[in-house]
This record gives sequence, structure tokens and C-alpha cells, in this order.
Amino acid sequence: FTYQWRKAGQAIPGATAASYSRNGVQPADAGSYDVVVGDPSGSLTSNAALWIVNAAPVAVQPVGIITQPKNTAIALGGSCVLSAVAGGSGTLVYQWYRNGIALPGATLPVLSFPSAAANDMGIYWVTVLNGTSNVSSDRVQLFIIGAPEITQNPVSQRNVAYGSKVPMSAFVKCTFPFSWVWMKDGVTLGSGARAGSAVAVEIPLSPAILSAGASAQGLYSLVVWNSAGKEESAPAAVVLAVHSTRLLRNGWSTNLDPAKLKSGSTYPLLTLPSLVTLDDTLIVSYGSVDTHAYQWASSAVTSTVAVPIAGQTWSTLNLKSVPLTVVKGKVNLAGYILQLRIITKATGEWRVVKFVVSRFSTVAGKAVAPAALALDLDDLIVGAGWTANFGVALANNGGQFGCTFNWFRKLKGGAVGCFAINSTGFYALAKTQPADEGEYWVQVVDAQGNMVESRHASLFVYAAGD
Repeated sequence: FTYQWRKAGQAIPGATAASYSRNGVQPADAGSYDVVVGDPSGSLTSNAALWIVNAAPVAVQPVGIITQPKNTAIALGGSCVLSAVAGGSGTLVYQWYRNGIALPGATLPVLSFPSAAANDMGIYWVTVLNGTSNVSSDRVQLFIIGAPEITQNPVSQRNVAYGSKVPMSAFVKCTFPFSWVWMKDGVTLGSGARAGSAVAVEIPLSPAILSAGASAQGLYSLVVWNSAGKEESAPAAVVLAVHSTRLLRNGWSTNLDPAKLKSGSTYPLLTLPSLVTLDDTLIVSYGSVDTHAYQWASSAVTSTVAVPIAGQTWSTLNLKSVPLTVVKGKVNLAGYILQLRIITKATGEWRVVKFVVSRFSTVAGKAVAPAALALDLDDLIVGAGWTANFGVALANNGGQFGCTFNWFRKLKGGAVGCFAINSTGFYALAKTQPADEGEYWVQVVDAQGNMVESRHASLFVYAAGD
């Protein structure tokens, strides 16, 4: 016998055996099959058989998280999204949760916050299922950052005695980290950062204003900020006492009696030393620039006309600006009167204070009182890298001219000795480090050889961030 297998009436090449089989059946092999059997007398065709090929079963892939959501921080009112990417067979169904509670309608891979509110803060995760399995993502935190709030403004301090310490601080509440900077008349004094706190924290001006000299008088404010916002405190004024006057560096001082400074009146003449240096500054504190106006003038004792001094419209008078004769770096004020006109802005009332040069002379051969301290050294607390300013003021004319200031220190490491000599009564120790901590003092020797020693002041240096 001969055999020929056929598919859909078409001979299958090579299929000439009594049986037909096929390996690796594919859907394309499905169809109608028959066989033609022959011998020398003829041929006979079998009935057709239908060969059906079923598709192989598809394996179900379990669901899994491919990309996890991340911790996110956003300012109150800002926009953000939490997202996750999952994989697996079939249709994936998402459900987002906050603090264990399913969020209605949150059934997409992305959870959007177009305007974050305070109650949006919490722990989030998403579950994904595909009918046969489910999986949960990592727990992540959504932080809603609030801007820092100044809960207590710095307090203005008026009638501050010259040379006294002036603390300055404000209180800030913020649950997230924030930065801060202290300003004086628009100029940065110090800055730093603080961690968040559930209660208001004090932000002091550090180092403190150590001496209420002319440079301390002004308006102070604290500025705080983070990514959520910024706030500035109300300004606080530091104003020296009404009765405080001082001639800087030469140690001259006197008192004004506020009760006698009546509207339109002239205060009795106050005496100054007859010789002062160009670096001297006369300070008279009476109110502040926001409530009072000032104008300095000068005249000869024999003249009734006081000539305004250009640009001198503050409570401090720089003697370099006085149009007087200069001899070898010193101004001879003998025979002159310095006049300060003080005007109260609210009422227009005015007062005049006159300063006349005394006849006390420092010419060689005349008796001179020995040096004595009117303003002693203060303890200083400064940050590393800051400048520590030491200073003393002398109490009488005898110590004002020809004095030598010998500066000493005893460091914590044990080193003791004189480290500087000058003629000013002030010493600035720049770029301080913890190694500079110790005791500091000055010995003042006047032209007659008299010596007076200051108190031993302590210098403390704290590291940045303390």
C-alpha cells in the first residue's frame, strides 16, 4: 500500500507513512486532515478528521511594587504628588491610605495635593491588587511645613546708661527648621539656624551688645524664614539715657539735667578739655532720631552767632568735622563753644546745650591729675572668628594725653604677658578662637609715670553653632 496524508486537501510533503504525527503543534496546524491509501488496483480516501489546537494556558503574574513612593515635604498651600509604579498580570487596582484609613476616590497610581493643607500631613501608603494577589507599598511621610512665627518681638530699651550691657532677644515658634538673622539699621549683626520646636524658642542677639556706646544706639529687628515663608519682627530701639554725655577715648564725661532742658531754653555751659584729638567723638543722648532732630553748630566765645556744622545732624559729633584749627593732629578748642540744638519732632519744641572749652591746660610744667578709670573692662562673650573689643575710659584730664596702654592677658593654657601696647584705650582682638579664652587687663601709664590697672575681664569664645 501507499499513503499520502493531506491537510485541507493539500498533500503534506513527506507524510507517506501509515500514521502521521507532529511535534511542537502551533495554532496554525489546526485544520481538516485525511489520508489517501493506494495499491496497484487503485486508491481510497479516508474520512476527514478535524484537528483542533487549543492555546496554551497563560501563567498569572503576581502584583509587585516597582517604584516606591517617597517622603515629601511641602509648604502649606503648595502642591505635590505621591506616586507608585506597580507591575503584574491583569488589571491593576490601586487604593491610597493615610494613617491607616482608605482615601475615597484615591485609586490611581498618583495621589495629588494641589493645595496642601495642615490636615494632609500624615503617613501614606498604597495597596495594589490584580484579582489573584495584592501588595502594599512602603509607608512614607508627607510633611506640611509651616512658616516661622515671631511670637514675641524684641523690646525697645530707652534711657540706657552709657557703658551698660544691653540684652536683645525675640521668641519664635516653628515646628520645622528655620534660619534667622539679627539686623541693626539694615546691617547684619549675626545669623544662624534652629531646629523645629512645638513651643516658642528664644533667639538672643549673640554675642550680646556689650557696651551701650554710640554704635549700640539704633533700631534692631530679627528676620526668620524657611521654605514656607519669611517674617520680620517689629523694630526695637536702643536709645542712650537723656543725661548721658561722653567724649570718647579721652574719658571726659559730664551729666545733663533733663529737668532743666525746657522748651527754648539754653542749658548752662559744660566744660571740655582744651586739647582733644581728631579721633575724639562727643556723644549726647537725648531721645532718638525717630522722635528728635539734632543740629550741631560752633561759634567763638565772643560771638553770638552759631554756625551749623554741615552733616552733623545726629546725637554724636565727630570733632573731625568741626572747622577749627588743627595743629599736629590736635584741635585747639580754646575760645570756642560747641552748640547742640535738640528739636522734639512731635511738638516742635527745642532745646540748646552749649559746651565751652575749659581753660584747663596740658602744657608741660602744669599740674596734671593722675590717670584714673571711669569705665572699666567688661567680660566678653564672642563667637569663634568674631572680634572681641576691649576698652576703658579715663575719668579725668590728667589721664587724657600722653598715656600708654599696656594690654595683658593670661590664657587658659597658662601663658601670661603683655601682648599689645597702644595709646587709645581700646583694643580689638580679631578672629578670636577658643585658644584666646582667658583673663585680659590693661595697665594705663600717664605722662607723669602714674599707673592704674583695670579689672581682669574674662573672654569666652564659643564655637559656631553653639
